[in-house]
Amino acid sequence: ATASGKTEAVCAPLIERFLDLAKPWTILYVSPTRALVNDLYARLEIPLQRLNLILKRRTGEYRGDVKEVPNILLTTPESFDSLLCRGRRSDSLGHVLSAVVALVLDEVHLLFGTPRGEQVRYLVERLRRLRREAKLKGWASSDGFQTIGLSATIPDPDAVLSSFIPQGRAIVVPGGREIDVVTMPGEKLNTDDTIPAYLASCAGPQKLLVFSNSRRRVDDLALRLTPKLRGLGYKVEVHHGSLPKNQRVATEEMAKKESRVVIFATSTLELGIDIGDIDLVVLDEPPPDVPALLQRIGRGNRRSDQTRLMICPRSRAESIIHSAMIDAARDGWLGPSEYGPHYAVARQQIASYIFQSRRRSRTRNKLLGYLECLVEPFIGRSILDHMVETGELKEDAEGIRLGEEWEERATYGKIHSNIEDNPG
Repeated sequence: ATASGKTEAVCAPLIERFLDLAKPWTILYVSPTRALVNDLYARLEIPLQRLNLILKRRTGEYRGDVKEVPNILLTTPESFDSLLCRGRRSDSLGHVLSAVVALVLDEVHLLFGTPRGEQVRYLVERLRRLRREAKLKGWASSDGFQTIGLSATIPDPDAVLSSFIPQGRAIVVPGGREIDVVTMPGEKLNTDDTIPAYLASCAGPQKLLVFSNSRRRVDDLALRLTPKLRGLGYKVEVHHGSLPKNQRVATEEMAKKESRVVIFATSTLELGIDIGDIDLVVLDEPPPDVPALLQRIGRGNRRSDQTRLMICPRSRAESIIHSAMIDAARDGWLGPSEYGPHYAVARQQIASYIFQSRRRSRTRNKLLGYLECLVEPFIGRSILDHMVETGELKEDAEGIRLGEEWEERATYGKIHSNIEDNPG
């Protein structure tokens, strides 16, 4: 279930297992968004300080040094990629990730079946290869690490295991909360009219979280409704990926402290970011799928066995979609789990893997061996041949290295990403 303490349930036993280990050790914790990394950092910082453990985060926003081997390293898929490429050390550890003893993939449903998820599959294989190198060169005494995936909304756990943890097993914890759909009398169900009417009818203060599917819609709603809501004594905040980091963090902190606040957000607040106890979740538009619906309504009433939800359809079609998705969620049906391959990710990962090499080149056999762990051999050969033929890669007697386009992307740090634009 959402808001059920999955992070603590995983981190506590892992830390207990390695706490007394004499040699350096790192738990690498990969989250899909920077905002979630920041929230996890705030939640773990004080408990880990009490244990004299080192907590670090590495994202596009936080590029702090990792000279001291972190016991917990929080990062995103793109920064995981960057760490593999740029994490060489000149001391006896050899690499910043050479001491990884456990890998946690948080909110893995957001990765599964996507280009970023495919990237993580490749990165996990590269981490395995790095750990084998670490043992061979004496940087570490062993080459194994445990991989754990976390999510409250996975349609097909076995498919996720096959993708990320082939030798693993699913641990399904029963649980869930009742969905209470709140309705307002009258024919006007649109967001502009319903939210002010609802707040005006409440005897006590309320904390509302309103989800929309686009940044523009979030900004437009907040702009239009701010005068009405302030007139009712409420503060208005927005949260989405285009806002500066300090503004997003300020919104999250305000949400924890204020009792009369309405927050308009995209999927950036869909995940397990701590914003306190929300009294009502409002869906301005239907979410993209049932797992997204569960994540959104899971933000509400986190200290009870019931979550309160209000839908604001703008048309009969949206009303039908909302109702169908809520019925599916109540029945436990999370949608289809069939996804096609993302071969374009292989191009980016080939380039990144070459860039990771100290010599900035790899032999053809080394690259094919890497690819064959993840795709059919003939597909891997075809992709590699195509990249050489088109000049993306250059091949000579010394090996295969990056062409000019990938060299430029590496220079500006763009070689580590499969994202065209920031989501949310």
